[in-house]
Amino acid sequence: LSLKTKMMAGFAVMLGALAVVALLGAWGMSQTNNEVTKLYDRRVLPLQDIAIVGKLMADNRTQVLAAMQHDPASAYAKSHDHGIELHLGAIDKNVAAISEHWESYRKHVHSSEHMKLAEALEQAKGRYVKEGLQPVRAALAEGRYADANDIRRQKVDPAYAEASKSIENLLKYLTEAGVHQVAEADASFANARLLMILAGLLALVAGIVIARALVLSVTRPIDDVIN
Repeated sequence: LSLKTKMMAGFAVMLGALAVVALLGAWGMSQTNNEVTKLYDRRVLPLQDIAIVGKLMADNRTQVLAAMQHDPASAYAKSHDHGIELHLGAIDKNVAAISEHWESYRKHVHSSEHMKLAEALEQAKGRYVKEGLQPVRAALAEGRYADANDIRRQKVDPAYAEASKSIENLLKYLTEAGVHQVAEADASFANARLLMILAGLLALVAGIVIARALVLSVTRPIDDVIN
């Protein structure tokens, strides 16, 4: 081979090695981005929705207790600067918001274990609303405060406790799954980084070998002539 051909081949190999390193770097960044996106989509967003659902369910229970203080027989009835409609409206608003966030949450349920926990909460949430909130709200709206208190004790509080336990189980699952997913992302990043380091070292060695070969291809004929 001529010197020109050898130099072109050598530089082509070196450029190819650099291209491989660059491609590995892009692949590693893509893998890291995918893991971060998956973590956000499958863990962060569901955690946010579940936390809001739990907060709104707790607020509904508080609204029921606050509405019961509007009982004319209560010592607190005359201390309010608003009517019971404020609390009943808040309950309706919270129920609508819970449904909205629950639908958003369901989009991020993927695994069978996650689905099982979500279905348990959905059933508990349904009982809380249908057997507790709706009847107690109706009783409060009709001024049946004694009935409302019985419904609260017999239906609302037990259903809320059950739903709270389901929320706790889901939050625990999401947290543990998130920790596991972060560990997987760290391992994926470490593997990508190792591949890039190895590719960089191979490119360096190839460059040294090619450079030495090019130098020898030039100096060896000159040495032969001199000798």
